[in-house]
Amino acid sequence: MIFRNNKEVLGKTGAKATLNEGEYEAIIKKIIYLRDCKTDWGFRDFLEVIYNISVGVTEQEKKEKIMVSQAEKSKCFNFLMDVYNGNIPNEINIDELAGKKCTLTIKHNTDEKGNVYANIVERKFN
Repeated sequence: MIFRNNKEVLGKTGAKATLNEGEYEAIIKKIIYLRDCKTDWGFRDFLEVIYNISVGVTEQEKKEKIMVSQAEKSKCFNFLMDVYNGNIPNEINIDELAGKKCTLTIKHNTDEKGNVYANIVERKFN
């Protein structure tokens, strides 16, 4: 929520999560390959996975940013293992992943300013 007068913004309240904690049916809408994103470890490539999540009779969009990595303990490797049922191909066409159905588990976390974020902590592909 933002408070203002006719001239300026006076103050803001903390952000609230748009999704409640729990499991949601979702479909990958698209994946965007982001090159050379600045991180604490230099510039890295990322996958931005955009899901359509069913919430009752409505749909919401949820994004997940995954740093590209082949390391077996990485978020990227685990995501690809899930998507490809343990058999990751040498060449990955990100356009072919659009339309894949999955179940997302959402959990909340709060930062020091009191902002609440809905994070994807697990995904299970059908």
